[in-house]
Amino acid sequence: DKFLFMRNGLLYLGLPPSHAQIASWSDRPVAYVEVNDEIYISNGAQTAKLTSAGALRTWGVERPATQPTLAAVAFGAMYAGRYQVTVTFVDDTGEEGGSQLAQVVDVAEGGGIAVTAIPQPVSNTVGAINIYVSGPNDDKRFLWGALAVGTTSVNINRTDDMGRAHSTLDLDVFPPCDILEYYNGRIYGAARGGIVWYTDPLRYGAIR
Repeated sequence: DKFLFMRNGLLYLGLPPSHAQIASWSDRPVAYVEVNDEIYISNGAQTAKLTSAGALRTWGVERPATQPTLAAVAFGAMYAGRYQVTVTFVDDTGEEGGSQLAQVVDVAEGGGIAVTAIPQPVSNTVGAINIYVSGPNDDKRFLWGALAVGTTSVNINRTDDMGRAHSTLDLDVFPPCDILEYYNGRIYGAARGGIVWYTDPLRYGAIR
């Protein structure tokens, strides 16, 4: 039920004659590796993942190309200090992508933060945008809230009831590779030119 093969630049799933085309790729040799009943695929130019349910999806979650714009505002209930803000994308399965370095803003006592120009995903599999905010003069960021895709601005007025810590700084999607292997909780990939990439431990959709 997970037989994959390439023919004339087309990726097929299933044994002939009961096979179905699932992607149109460049006509290059393809590498596959199976981890936890999911198959990760790359041909050195493209990547994909076949889920345990047989659906072809993107491999990993895109990292925002930019960070939002921050401005201190006079209304709010925040302590005085310098705050960090960063955003990530979360797909419809709950997998979270990486982020770039946080933006910073100085807030006066009793003020807040106006967040604008929130980046938007390219992939249609992203279902939410997470915003992480630090405490005053702190470099640890915590989940402030999840926004619907399409939201481009929000006001942060307080940071006393936040969620889990931000853990995906600098992560990015796994790049196209010509050889794929799995070992000890990581996927390794080798690309032409001698570059070897590997995922974060047990986080198979991202490299650091």
